[in-house]
Amino acid sequence: MGGLRARQWLARVWGGNAGTMTMTTTAAPAPIVTGSPLLGSMSDLLNDPLAAYLRARRDHGDVVRFRAGPPGLRSDIYAVFSAEGAQQVLATQAANFRKDNVFYEELRQSVGNGLLTSQDDAYLRQRRLVQPLFTRRRVNGYASQVADEAASLAAVWREAPGGTVELVGEMHRFALRVVGRILFGTDVKEAFEVIERTLPPLQEYSLKRGFSPLKAPRTWPTPANRRAGRLQAELHALCDGIIDSRRDRDDRDDLVTLLVHAENAEDGSLDADELREQVLIFLLAGHETTATALAFGLHLLARHPQEQRRVRDEVDRCSVARRMGTRSRGH
Repeated sequence: MGGLRARQWLARVWGGNAGTMTMTTTAAPAPIVTGSPLLGSMSDLLNDPLAAYLRARRDHGDVVRFRAGPPGLRSDIYAVFSAEGAQQVLATQAANFRKDNVFYEELRQSVGNGLLTSQDDAYLRQRRLVQPLFTRRRVNGYASQVADEAASLAAVWREAPGGTVELVGEMHRFALRVVGRILFGTDVKEAFEVIERTLPPLQEYSLKRGFSPLKAPRTWPTPANRRAGRLQAELHALCDGIIDSRRDRDDRDDLVTLLVHAENAEDGSLDADELREQVLIFLLAGHETTATALAFGLHLLARHPQEQRRVRDEVDRCSVARRMGTRSRGH
């Protein structure tokens, strides 16, 4: 057994007629990560979350509970580290887990109630409208755009001074360019500067508010709230402008155009606020975790030369096949 199941204790209970036995499964409480007496694990999770997660998994296993905040105002935060546990939470038993915590609420306030943050009937309606847009042909088209961006980035890296790059930042910018290109098509250059300047600070603002046991309402004119409001207004104006430019035309193949014209008999279509929220959610979900995975993947390849050679050989084979396919279509 692995993942969450590995953290369960089996208790044997004897009863009924002689010689009979029933088995019940009792889930053990997740171990609590030791934090400071004043703030629990809040400082660790804010200042260096990766180190906090690594220590927690090393000391306590695949499911742990962090307690963040001062006494009397603490929040419990559960972390699941195993692949089996993630599959259980996100897929096979997703209906048993809600998006009602403070972090999701802060995210909704910043980027809206799109596919990542919505649930129940709202989520199902959005999924029915959006899912048909991801056909095999379109996904294959997105793959070629990813490959083009990767080739451009590799060319820049070859000229890097000393052959060294700051990998985490590079991967965040790369992932943001890719998802921006898929969403906005030829408008990506106009959009990228605004997105890069506004979205990461809004994410950080939401995260800090999620961890904070005492926070001012967003309507109060604190410096942090006012800055977040300006960033949000700028990001909304960008998305609304691009969305409006797609309403009277359907001859483009970028994702915003497809979202604008998505509809069905049961659910109708997405209104102006819903369109903006879907675009923002795609921007957020489409780059953050992807960038982290890419950075760690490249870090691991750098530490394992044999696997790195295998990946390079596979990339070379795919590049040759892609070039040959392009020539064939040209003839």
